[in-house]
Amino acid sequence: MAVHHGHAAVAHISGGAVDDVPDPRIRQRWNVHFPVPDLEETIAAAKEGEG
Repeated sequence: MAVHHGHAAVAHISGGAVDDVPDPRIRQRWNVHFPVPDLEETIAAAKEGEG
């Protein structure tokens, strides 16, 4: 699933097992992706905020 602002995708969410009876060997999880204009700056800001 993607979250949009206008025509631009601003976040993307994908998950693990989605069947009614998921395979017990697959850990359920969510992966959330946000595009950023400057990766190095974003990493530095996350570290400063203990993220």
